[in-house]
Formats: sequence, C-alpha cells, structure tokens
Amino acid sequence: MKNWTKEKPKFTKECLLLTACWFGDHYEYSIFQVKKVDFDGKWYWGWLTGEGEEYGDLADLKADLYCVMSLIKKI
Repeated sequence: MKNWTKEKPKFTKECLLLTACWFGDHYEYSIFQVKKVDFDGKWYWGWLTGEGEEYGDLADLKADLYCVMSLIKKI
C-alpha cells in the first residue's frame, strides 16, 4: 500500500492516482490515470478518467489527499 499525502505529487511516470476529498464527515474517493498525452508533436501529463477519457488540465486537480500507485503490469 502506498502512503497518502496532502501535497499534490509531481508526476515523473504514468501512474494511477487516488484522491480523497473531505465532505463534512467523510471522505469521497476518486481514481484517475495520469498518462503522457501527445499533442502537436509534444506531450504533457494528462489527467484521465478510469475509462481513459481526458478529464481536464492536471493543474486544476485539487484534493485533500493523494495516493500514487504504479500501473499494473500484465499478469
């Protein structure tokens, strides 16, 4: 199990990102993919839904807690 952190991670490789947001008396959790996205001959770190659709600008990602997990290699 990876550790949760309050600081938004700096991404250096593709990964899964778990987020937790505090809502009054409980956390609500989300999972995203962080992947390299090609655009105009360049690339950037994309913030994608679990289905692989781009969610938004990674700079806009805000949560109370973050947990980075490695992608699963083929079993």
